[in-house]
This record gives sequence, structure tokens and C-alpha cells, in this order.
Amino acid sequence: MQHHLMLLEHDRKAVSSMGCEIWNGYMSDDAAGYAGWYSPSWGNLLSEYWEARGAAALAGVRFDGQQIPGDTWLSKLPFKHDADPAFKDLNALKDMCNECTGDMFPHTCVGKWTRIRQMIRDDTQAALKAFSDESHIPLPAFHENDMLVHVRLETDHPQVAYYAKSFFAGLVPESTSRIILLSAEPDWGKPILQSYVDICHELCPRCSVERSSGSQFNDYAAIALAPTVVCSGSTYCLWAAMANRGRAIMSPHEIAQGKMPPIDDWTWVPGHVLGNGERPKDISNEDWVKHVAKWVR
Repeated sequence: MQHHLMLLEHDRKAVSSMGCEIWNGYMSDDAAGYAGWYSPSWGNLLSEYWEARGAAALAGVRFDGQQIPGDTWLSKLPFKHDADPAFKDLNALKDMCNECTGDMFPHTCVGKWTRIRQMIRDDTQAALKAFSDESHIPLPAFHENDMLVHVRLETDHPQVAYYAKSFFAGLVPESTSRIILLSAEPDWGKPILQSYVDICHELCPRCSVERSSGSQFNDYAAIALAPTVVCSGSTYCLWAAMANRGRAIMSPHEIAQGKMPPIDDWTWVPGHVLGNGERPKDISNEDWVKHVAKWVR
């Protein structure tokens, strides 16, 4: 693979003989690949990986990369894959090979990743199970009437957007009996989490509402396995939800240029969000948290 992979040191963007740049990867006439590396920021890492997989799929060529190193489930993802004619679409490839998709964060673009959800589902589910079996770490279990809502709590990251109660209108399945709020649980975030607990009770009076916070692997697997999942602004949640075989719901805020591209079995909900990018510069963290907790209600 080394003769294909000519990464520029300053930005790790590969020179492609097909004119299609892949961040930290390559593309030739007969293959595409990804130079596997590890980062604890799984979401951004997977953005690179799945965009490279999408390039190979749409080009109708084999994927010939390097294994993601380390002892996490990511090492179980395929780093070699035969060409799959079912995904080949050279017109889509041409449209989706551009300056945006060749950059470091292809999830912000309408990229090749939007066309390969079935591949993401199959390969992620297999990797999670393989890691679970090998490490003897059980995968989370759900009832068919469960709904999982992921809440990302950060006060400054521009990708983070808090969903208003109105965002969830009509999204809770009638059969739902339990809503699980999945998030980190910092002390400063308690007012926001309490607002979401109250919102869930109001939206579904019959439902029990639970808060959950586990390991990085457990929470990722939970998002991938829940029957219905709502993702907040997070690539960590995006890629787990893309692997989910049930119903996945997300705001297009800071994702795919906000254009809501069609993705198999995927629901985009525009609007009804308050992003950290709207935070006044002179407001304290404490006052911003109070504002968010009140605004989402």
C-alpha cells in the first residue's frame, strides 16, 4: 500500500491518481485505502475511515488499508474488503469528491459516507460483537419499546447543540415504555439533564425515564443497538447511530453542511436547536447552563 499512500506531512491529505482526495488515505484506479491509526476521539477517527470506505464502495474498487491499531473494538473493523458492485456509483463519486470531502472532517460534508449506511451497519455490528466476544464484555441489551436519547454536554464546542422540547414532537413511538438519557454526568450539567428528564416525562407520561452513563465502549454500543435513538451533535453518536439497525434521528446542525442528504432509514429534524455557537461571549459557564436548561423547556 505504501506506493499508493503519499501523505503530505502538513495535512495528511493523499495525492490521488483519480483526482479524489481522501484524508489519511489514498485512491488509485483499482483500490482505495486508509492508513489506520488510533485516536481516543472515535467520532473524528471514524469520519476519516468511513469516508475512505465510501470512496472504495462508490468507485467499485477494493478497499486495501491498514488496521486501526490498539485493543478497542475499532481494531475489528475491516481494513481490507473486496469490491462490492452493489454500491458502485461513479456519478455520485464524482459529485462527492471535492475540497470539502477531502478534508479532515468529512462528516461536515455531503460525503461518500452518506451512501454506505448498510455497509456501516454490517461492519460495525460485526466488529462490536467480535470485540465483545473476545474481551468478554457483554453488549448492552434493550427491550423493543426502549428509546435512547444521547445528550452531549459541553459548554464551548461549536458542534454541540441542545435540542428543544419541540424537536421531539412526534418522534416518540407510541409503543415506547422507557426512555434512556445517555450522557456524561458532570455536576455543572445537572440542570440541563434535569430539564431533559422533565421533557421526557411530559412527552411520554407512561414512560419510565432513566439516566445512563457507562464506558466509552458500552455507550457507543448502546447507541448502535437501541431500537430507537436520538443523537445530539456528536460524531461519536453519528457513527454509532449510522450502525443502528432501528430508527435513528438527528439534527443536521454541523453535519453534512446542514443539507439533510437522504440516508437509508435515517430521520433528519431541522431547527429547534440552541448551539454553543450562539453563546454570548460575555456569559459565564454557570449562566449559560441556566439559559440552556430553561431554553430547552
